[in-house]
Amino acid sequence: MRKVSIAVVCLLIIMLAFSGVAQAQDISVVINGSEKNFTPAPVIKDGSTLVPMRAFFEALGCNVDWDNQTRTAIGSRNGIKVELPIGSTSAFVNGQPKTLAVKAQLIDNSTFIPLRFVGEALGDLVEWEGSTSTITITSEVVTAIAKEPGKQMTIHFIDVGQADSIFIDFGDYDILIDAGNNADGPKVVNYLKSLDTDDIELMVATHPHEDHLGGLDDVLAAFEVEKIIDSGKAHTTKTYEDYYNAATSEPGAKFIEDKDMEFDMDDGAVFKIIEAGDDFEDLNANSVVTMLDYNDVEILFTGDLDAEGEAQILTKGINADVLKVGHHGSRTASSSIFLKNVSPEFAIISAGKDNSYGHPHEEAFARLRAFTDKIYGTWEDGTIVVTTDGTSYFVNADTKVSVDVPDQAIQGGGNVKIVSIDLAEEIVTLKNNSNLDVNLTGWKLVSVTGNQTFDFPSDYILTAGATVNVLSGRGAIEGINSLKWTGSHIWNNEGDSGKLVNSSGVIVSEYP
Repeated sequence: MRKVSIAVVCLLIIMLAFSGVAQAQDISVVINGSEKNFTPAPVIKDGSTLVPMRAFFEALGCNVDWDNQTRTAIGSRNGIKVELPIGSTSAFVNGQPKTLAVKAQLIDNSTFIPLRFVGEALGDLVEWEGSTSTITITSEVVTAIAKEPGKQMTIHFIDVGQADSIFIDFGDYDILIDAGNNADGPKVVNYLKSLDTDDIELMVATHPHEDHLGGLDDVLAAFEVEKIIDSGKAHTTKTYEDYYNAATSEPGAKFIEDKDMEFDMDDGAVFKIIEAGDDFEDLNANSVVTMLDYNDVEILFTGDLDAEGEAQILTKGINADVLKVGHHGSRTASSSIFLKNVSPEFAIISAGKDNSYGHPHEEAFARLRAFTDKIYGTWEDGTIVVTTDGTSYFVNADTKVSVDVPDQAIQGGGNVKIVSIDLAEEIVTLKNNSNLDVNLTGWKLVSVTGNQTFDFPSDYILTAGATVNVLSGRGAIEGINSLKWTGSHIWNNEGDSGKLVNSSGVIVSEYP
C-alpha cells in the first residue's frame, strides 16, 4: 500500500513539473531563409517557445559555454554575451540584468532557452507568423545555408492574344491555368503537345469569361486531367456551357470549387490556391488566384482579379518575384497597395497587340512602374517562358513594355486636396481631382495642433479621381482605399486643422 502511495506521489510530481509544457513540433523555425530542425524539438511553455540551448546558440553563430558552478548557459557573438542561469527568471546581456517571461530550464535532461529573448538579445529580428506557425529570425550575422538547386521548372505565358493561358511544366506534374478564347483551344493543345505533355495534373479555370476558359474544352478533349479548380461562378454563355459540360464529364477528374488549399508538386514546389471570396457581382473579382512557391522563387497568378478582389488577399502572403498582372493590365486592377504587398521584380502582361480595350491602361502601368521597370507583354515578345530551379529564375523576354504615361503620374503633381477631417473618428480624406495619377512619395500630412506628421509610403500612387483615407486611433486598419497612420490618437477633438505638403515642401492643401 505504501509503495502504491509513493508511486502516485511521484507521478503527481512529474505531472506538475511538466504542466504547461507542450510539444511545438508543428512550429517551424527559419533563420535567414533556412528552416532549422532541432533535436530535441522546441516546446511551448506558458505561451513562449523554448529551444534546445546548444543547437539554437550554434544556429545563430554563437560560441557556446556552460558554467557548471552557477548552472548558467552562455552564448557569445560579435561582442554580445547572453547568460541564462537555469531555473531563474533573470538573465544577463553583457552583464546587464534582464527579466525573462519564461526561465531557461531542464526538460527531459536537456537545457532549453527562450527563443525570442535570445534572438533579440543578440540583435536579430524575430517575427511570428501565426497562419503558418512559423518563427522567422533575420540576422545580419548569420549566413544562410544555401539551398541546392532543384530540378528545372518552366512556366509558359502562352501568347493567345487578348486572353490568358499559362502552363507550368514540372516533369511529371503539369498545371494549366486558362486556355484563351474558343479559337485558341487548338493552339494551346498543340503547344502542350510540343512539350511532350502526356496528361495534366491540375487545371484552373480562373473565371467564366471566354478569353480565359474558351479553349479549355479542347484541352479536356486532348488530355487526361486529374483535378479541375473552378471559381464556382456560372455564366449564361455557350462558351461556359461547353467548358462546364466537358469539365464535369472528364473521366476520373475531381471538379473542385476554389478555396484556400495547397497541392504538393514534390521537390519543394507547392501550388497554392488563394481564396479571394465568391460574393462579388463582377465575375472578374471572383477570379481564382494562385501562387507557385518553389523554394526561393514565388510567382503569383491573378486571372482578371480587380482592386476589389485584391483587397481581400493583402494579408495572405502574396509577396512574389514574378506577377502575372491582373486583367491584362486594366486600370481596374493592380492597385498600389496590392503591388506594395506583392513587390514583384518582374511583371508579365498577357494582352493582344492594339486591342480594342486599350490594355494595358496607362494608369495601371504607372502603378506597376512605381515598383518595377521589368514589365513584359506577350504582344511584344510572344510566348514568355520563366525557367527556375527553385533558387534562381530567368525570364526569356527582351522587350520591356512601353506605355505613354505623363510624367506627373510617376513624379507627383496634380490637384490633390484634403476634402475632410473627421476629428472624432480620426479619418482624413484626400482626393486627387486631376486627370493624372499622382505619386505621393515624399508627401506629408500634418496635424497642425498636435504638430505630428504622417509620411506617405514610398511609391504610393493616388490614381486620377480617386480618394484615400488616412486613419489613426484605435481600430485603424490599412486597406484598399485607406492608409494607417498609427493606432494612437492624433487629432485634437476640440479643434485641429490639417496641411498636405508635397515632396518639395510646398503646402498644397489645408483643411479647414
